[in-house]
Amino acid sequence: MKNLLFVLLLCVVPVQAAEVAKKAESPKSKEMTYAEAYKVITVSKRPLFVILGAPWCHYCEKLKKEVIPKVKFGKKVLVMVDADKDQALAKQLSNEQPIPQIIRYRYDPKVKGWLRTRLMGYRSIQEVQEFVDETETK
Repeated sequence: MKNLLFVLLLCVVPVQAAEVAKKAESPKSKEMTYAEAYKVITVSKRPLFVILGAPWCHYCEKLKKEVIPKVKFGKKVLVMVDADKDQALAKQLSNEQPIPQIIRYRYDPKVKGWLRTRLMGYRSIQEVQEFVDETETK
C-alpha cells in the first residue's frame, strides 16, 4: 500500500509542475498568481517580474495599462500583485516602500540564489524595457 501511494505521489507532482509551467508559457501569464509564479521560477530558474500596485493608485494603473503591455518580457515570468487584495504579500514584497514597484528576481548561479532588484515609481516603456533586458546581460 505504501509503495502504491508513493508511486501515485510521483505521478501527481510532475503533472502539477507541468501544468503551472504550461500556464507560464501562455500569453496570459499576467493572470498567474504569485504562488504559481514562484513554483514556475523555482523549477525553471526563469526571471520573475512582480508588478506591485493598487487600483486606487493613478500611476500604478497607468503603468499597468500603458507601459507593461508594451514591454517585451519574452520567456520571463510576469505577475501582478494587488496591494489591497493581498496586503501581507504586498507588505513583504515592498519592504513598506511606496507603490508602484516593479520587482525583478533573477537566479544567479554564482551565488546559487536569487537576486532582487526593484524599480520604484512610474517609469517609461523604455526604462522598464531596459530593466527587463538587463536580466539577459547579467
